[in-house]
Amino acid sequence: MALVAAAVREDGLETWPVAIAMTGGHGELFWQMFDAGLVPIADLESVPTAILASRVSSPAIYGSGAEALIAARGFGEAAPLLPDARLFPHLTDIASLPARPLYGRGADAKPMAAQAGSS
Repeated sequence: MALVAAAVREDGLETWPVAIAMTGGHGELFWQMFDAGLVPIADLESVPTAILASRVSSPAIYGSGAEALIAARGFGEAAPLLPDARLFPHLTDIASLPARPLYGRGADAKPMAAQAGSS
């Protein structure tokens, strides 16, 4: 997500903050807002596209999910930017990220013990 925000800043495309939406699974979009320093100002979330359309009012949306979000809400400009690893040096805050997986939504699978107890 931050690499897409870095691409927005590199291209001089927007006033800040910016909304980034990336295609997810299950009809959802991953999304996050960033300030001009490329620092997230909201937690990463995975949200159904229709619900996100009612929550995000930014005039422009960036990322692989931008077109789907703009189509769902009926207004705005989509810029389907993708992450660009060449912009990694611009992410000054990256060293502070914890070394653990980051999930935008809960697991779909349930442990076998939980399934047996629910029958």
